[in-house]
Amino acid sequence: MHLLIMIVGLKRPVHIAPASAIAGNTKIGKQAFIGLNATVIQGLNIGVDVIIGAGTVVVKDVVKNSTMVGNPAKILY
Repeated sequence: MHLLIMIVGLKRPVHIAPASAIAGNTKIGKQAFIGLNATVIQGLNIGVDVIIGAGTVVVKDVVKNSTMVGNPAKILY
């Protein structure tokens, strides 16, 4: 069974997998995907078309069109 929580914006959805933790004041760009058990620290900006891998801990802003993985998060490409 594959569950996915979806926050729908104006034109493109943002996908947030279950068990992910996103703190307040975090801005998430359109068409972003946040993987299972990912953690995003408060007050960060997640860019457009970003992928955050499962279990990733994001501690700084994420630029658009990037993929982040690891603890702490690093740009994969």
